[in-house]
Amino acid sequence: MKYPRSPFPLGRVFNAACANLDRWVSDQVAPPEAAAIATLDMKTALDENANALGGWRTPYVDVPTGTWFGNAAPSIADSLICYLAGYHVPFDQAKLMSLYPTRDDYLRRVTESADAAVEQRFLLAADAREIVAEAMRARVP
Repeated sequence: MKYPRSPFPLGRVFNAACANLDRWVSDQVAPPEAAAIATLDMKTALDENANALGGWRTPYVDVPTGTWFGNAAPSIADSLICYLAGYHVPFDQAKLMSLYPTRDDYLRRVTESADAAVEQRFLLAADAREIVAEAMRARVP
């Protein structure tokens, strides 16, 4: 089975990283720290949804609608850049319903995660608002 390149919105995390770097250089405010991505037996440690534990947390991994893979499936890893691109496997409707029994539950959790990421400086407020707006358009559950 082939999977398309990951749609993970890295730009939103990069926006916060750049803002934190600017603040560090301009105002000597150190960037936020996050737990390292956890490992177990030299492999990435995974949560119950097969997403990585640790690292910068955002609604994409804390309130997932699928599993994110950090590198490409072997079937498309024909070059180094393709291998590093990663891919995403969406959850089916049954899995989504088990995680988020109601639409309000899903939206509340996305909003809480986005707000926490802003507070921790892992997301900019404008990007967090866009993530919540995406969630409002999503078909979950």
